[in-house]
Amino acid sequence: EQKRIAEKVERLFAKIDEAKRLIEEVKGSFEFRWESILDKAFRGELTKKWRSKNSMIENADDIFKEIQKVYKKSNKKDEHEINPPYQIPQNWRWVRLGDIVDINPPKKKLADIEDDQSCTFIPMPSVSDKTGEIENPEIRKYAEVKKGYTFFLENDILFAKITPCMENGKTAIMQNLINGFGFGSTEFHVIRTNPYINTKLIYYLLRSKKFRMEAKKEMTGAVGQQRVPKSFLENYLFPLPPKAEQDKIVELLDKLYVKEVEISKIETLEGEIDSLRQSILNKAFRGELGTNDPTDEHAIELLKEVLKSK
Repeated sequence: EQKRIAEKVERLFAKIDEAKRLIEEVKGSFEFRWESILDKAFRGELTKKWRSKNSMIENADDIFKEIQKVYKKSNKKDEHEINPPYQIPQNWRWVRLGDIVDINPPKKKLADIEDDQSCTFIPMPSVSDKTGEIENPEIRKYAEVKKGYTFFLENDILFAKITPCMENGKTAIMQNLINGFGFGSTEFHVIRTNPYINTKLIYYLLRSKKFRMEAKKEMTGAVGQQRVPKSFLENYLFPLPPKAEQDKIVELLDKLYVKEVEISKIETLEGEIDSLRQSILNKAFRGELGTNDPTDEHAIELLKEVLKSK
């Protein structure tokens, strides 16, 4: 029976090792697939069929002009200075990110807020690098945070600028804030959009591995304290689709993103598999693996033989 137990434990452990290998394979392939999906989204390939059925939508040039009115500025840098990294649909437009969103906007005056009033506070650990969501936000008094912290409004995007938080993907959209505003770590860049830009599309861009790897190359500062400068965000070339197509891209990405949630569930199985290994060993030494054969010689007889040999 000892031999049968050992053989069964080995067979079960082999199955566990194979399960872990498959989990790692699925995790790796998903990240590759997801980045491929994002790449297609920002090249216009994800909405190619949709675009053929909606040829009458506005041109990105038109909404770009409206955005310039929102920020009360003209495009200082000549459009001809932009060297397109790749080809985009005809009704899209290459722009610099700083020309279509507000990066680190000035702190809004909150005259109606009393010092003892509560507000949302987001420390760096509250931003999940796996899901891109806020976990366990803090509630603090306005007087405690109104100076020395990063200010943001509902629907602003927080982008971690310091290493390794930025590389890990700590980026989130601010939602359900107390009184519609909040404060957080000084290691966040704040990105604020406008009615002509789908906030979720910018969020998907900032969380993409490609964007983070490019941002990493531009980091400045001492080792261990390197940060992504605001200028990188301002000058980043972005393929701007018309607003209706932005919304369609986000709709498609949201559906595909569900797969990432499924992957995160698979990751939790890794811990269960490790505990299963210990459970098998516990059952093995309790005779609970179903290896007993009533016709086997009783263990007492084996013990007698051992004692005689002593």
